[in-house]
Amino acid sequence: MARLTAQLVTAKQIAPQRTITFLWGDEIISTGRYIRDDSVRAKGIKWGLSLDMVGEDVQKTGGSFLIEKMPDPSAIWTRGMTNIPNGVALY
Repeated sequence: MARLTAQLVTAKQIAPQRTITFLWGDEIISTGRYIRDDSVRAKGIKWGLSLDMVGEDVQKTGGSFLIEKMPDPSAIWTRGMTNIPNGVALY
């Protein structure tokens, strides 16, 4: 994602209006440290996106695919189309 973002910015195909920072590390501990280490920087953070094992083969890793929309805990889907509740629209 970082490489693609850099390519798009360099090619002037996107022009972010805010700084985009990519962190590599444990999603909870590293994010917390990044926020705690600089209170001025922390004030400017608008949102974050945590991607864990993106692109991994769940059959090989034994992991699961989970999409959550917080704070609504009922908005959770796991592994494939068979577990999506009836009536839920996919866009």
